[in-house]
Amino acid sequence: MDDYEWKTAGEAALPSVLKEIENTLASDEAAAVRLWHPAGETGGNLMFMPGGKVISFLPVHQPKMLSEPPSEFTDNGWYVARLVPVLADLGLTSIRTRDEYP
Repeated sequence: MDDYEWKTAGEAALPSVLKEIENTLASDEAAAVRLWHPAGETGGNLMFMPGGKVISFLPVHQPKMLSEPPSEFTDNGWYVARLVPVLADLGLTSIRTRDEYP
């Protein structure tokens, strides 16, 4: 058991999901959503830290890896290209990516 209240919602529920994130952040708590990209068959956790200024994304389900060596690294560009258009509408002003070779 974890301390999170995970819920399932489709794309049509985005406005209510965003409202719930907003309410959680207003309580000075972190809020997270697990995103799934069906066409890419991958997903990850998008976490908004308290205050809403820092956002973290962690690919946790079948991460997309670079197709060229060194292919041990996550293809962060693939995720950025799909997340930025959505996050930009939420006021995104910058993004950082990081991957660590095992």
